[in-house]
Amino acid sequence: VLARSDENAKETTPYFSPIPPSSHFIIMAPHKLALCGIIAGLTASTAAFDVNDLDAAILQDMLEAYDLHEPSTCTGAAGSTAFTFDYPGINADSEWYTPFESFEQDLFLAAMTHTDANNRSWTIRIGQGGNMYSHFVPDLHGETMPPQAHENAPWIDEVHQSVSVNTNLNFQETECNGETCPAYYIHGAGTYQKDGLYTSTPFYSQSLAKHCDGATCTFAAWGQQAHLATIFTSPIITLNRFTNCGDGIIEHTEMIYNFAPADSSPHLIDQGYFNVPWSGVRPSNLPIALEPDPYSGELSYADPNTVDYCPMCGWGLDEPGGAQGRCARDNLQNLGGYTSFVGHGLYVNRPAADQKPYLWCRKPDVDCSTNA
Repeated sequence: VLARSDENAKETTPYFSPIPPSSHFIIMAPHKLALCGIIAGLTASTAAFDVNDLDAAILQDMLEAYDLHEPSTCTGAAGSTAFTFDYPGINADSEWYTPFESFEQDLFLAAMTHTDANNRSWTIRIGQGGNMYSHFVPDLHGETMPPQAHENAPWIDEVHQSVSVNTNLNFQETECNGETCPAYYIHGAGTYQKDGLYTSTPFYSQSLAKHCDGATCTFAAWGQQAHLATIFTSPIITLNRFTNCGDGIIEHTEMIYNFAPADSSPHLIDQGYFNVPWSGVRPSNLPIALEPDPYSGELSYADPNTVDYCPMCGWGLDEPGGAQGRCARDNLQNLGGYTSFVGHGLYVNRPAADQKPYLWCRKPDVDCSTNA
C-alpha cells in the first residue's frame, strides 16, 4: 500500500489503496522512502536473498498450496526447453500488423521455446500480463495468434488471456450512484487505447512476479480494467503457468485471485463471469476449428471428406439460440474441455448423402445463417 505518516507517529496510515501486492511495495512518508520486500516474518537483517527464489516461492505457493490442488500429469520436457527474459526482436514471420509492431518491445516479458526433432517445435512469447501473445510453430502453420489489426488494441484483445467481469456492475442501470455503470471487464493483457493521451502508448497489465525453471515458466500480474476512462479499479491478480510437456504439447494453468479487502461489499468486488481463457487464432493459418462430438465427447473421424462441419461464424454472429443452430458458440464444458484448430491440410466437404457427424467442425468464410 502507498502510505503516509507523521514524523512522530507510531503507525502508518494508508492514503491510497489498494495497489496490487507484489514482491515489493513502497512506503512513502515525509522525507522518507523505503523499499521493503514482502517476506513473512522478515526482521532487520543484512542477509541477502535472491529475488528469483522469492518469486518462485510466492508463485508456487499461490498456484499449489490450496486444498483442492491436483498435481499435473505433465512430466515436462526440460531437456528440450529454453527460455529468455531478453527481448529477441520482432519475428518477421509472425507478420504482425505493421502500425503496432513498435509496441512489442515494451510488451515483451519472456519467451519459451521447445525444440523438436520432428515438426513440433514452437516458441511462445509472454507479455507483461503473464499471458501468451504469440504462439509460433515454424515447421507447421507459423503464427497462431491473430495479426492484431484491431483498432486501439495492440495485443490487448486478440491474445490468450483471462478476463474477469463483475456482473453486478458491468453496464448495470442505477448501480453507480444512480447512473448506469460503465463496462467492467478486467483483462489479463491490459487496457484498450481509448482514453486519449493517457493511452497513446499501450498500458499493459503490470508484471508482479516471474520465474522459469526446467520445463516451466510461471507469471503473476495485476489485471487491468480494459475500458478506460473508468470509475473502477481492479482487485485481480492473474497467474499463468506454461509447461512444455513434449511432442508439441503445452500445458497452460490459469488462476485468478481477488485481493480486495475482506470487509469489502461482495456486490462491489465479486467477479461473476470469467473467460479462462479468452483467445483467438489466425484463420488464414488455421482455417478450421474441430470440436469433439457433443454426444460422445470424442475427437475422431474415419474420413476427412465426411466431416460434418459448421462455419466459423464471426464475432457477434454466433449467439446461442440464433439462426446458427448448433453452429453457435458453446461453453467449454459441453465440448469435452477442448477445441482443436486445424491448418489447410484438412479438406472437408458436405456430401448430399450420409451426414453422419463424425466430427463437429467450423469453417470460415461461409454464411452463418444459410449454412447452419
